[in-house]
Amino acid sequence: MDRAAINTEVRGLAALDLEGLRAAWRTRYGRPPRLRSVELMSLMLAWRIQAEAFGGLDTATRRRIKTGSVP
Repeated sequence: MDRAAINTEVRGLAALDLEGLRAAWRTRYGRPPRLRSVELMSLMLAWRIQAEAFGGLDTATRRRIKTGSVP
């Protein structure tokens, strides 16, 4: 997918309610997390879509998070 298509998909998440977000998650990743927050679910789904398309966190950032040395 190209950047424009990903951006369009992520922007489209704003129009979904909690059940719509869960359905989108189910379609892409299987069982959705048990959240009740539309905002958090939307952010998590957007991050996963973008990380899948463009890559997630780099190794140094993951290591900093794991060791707790994030400012």
